[in-house]
Amino acid sequence: MQKTITFFFFILSVVLFTACKKGEPIETYSFAKFQVNYKSFVDAPDVTVNIDSISMGVLTAGSGVSKLASPGGKKMKLTVKRASTGEVLLDSTFTPGVNNLFTLFISDALGISEFYTPPATQPQPDKIRIQLFHHIKTEVEHKVNFKFYTDPVGDGSVFEPTEYELNNVAYGQLSEVIDLPGDAQYYIKTYDAETGEILLDLFEGFYGYGLISADLGKQEIIEVVAPYDPEFGIFYDIFKIYPL
Repeated sequence: MQKTITFFFFILSVVLFTACKKGEPIETYSFAKFQVNYKSFVDAPDVTVNIDSISMGVLTAGSGVSKLASPGGKKMKLTVKRASTGEVLLDSTFTPGVNNLFTLFISDALGISEFYTPPATQPQPDKIRIQLFHHIKTEVEHKVNFKFYTDPVGDGSVFEPTEYELNNVAYGQLSEVIDLPGDAQYYIKTYDAETGEILLDLFEGFYGYGLISADLGKQEIIEVVAPYDPEFGIFYDIFKIYPL
């Protein structure tokens, strides 16, 4: 019995030695985590998500999914399609790491499809946190700068400039996030980002025209709406507010 056991371990040692010769790498399998979150927002369609040949399934707004899979190469492609039609809404090529996180932000109401990077901090209770969505129609689409003014009297009779502004916002796109002190009412003037020309001005005595309304301690998107009229030009319409 002892000879049989000794012979078995001898054979096993030979097999292991042959399989692991010096200088030959041992085969390993590496996996990465892929996580896709879909931000809840108004008029967000159901979507399908694929990373190369890896199906992440169908996502509805407010849902998320994660999978462990082999990266398979140095570059991978994430594709997001509308579930009902197969229309490509988003795609991006990326270099996979150990943890790969994507947040989708899609809204048919705004006509926007993008990858979203959440702010690193939560809104402060004494401030308003907003992003402006540029929906100002002109003969030629302009990148714009939004400059914030306060209404110290509270009746629209006097506008005072502030240090706050959001610059280089393209048509149909979101601005960066901005936090504003919550102890004032804010109005915006809109400027052409390239020329500095005022596209939309404020008018003393017109209370509410160009007024930004937002809730303290929350993050909201404000759609700056201004339709174009070839005879009269452009004027602010009612701004639409979307909570995030």
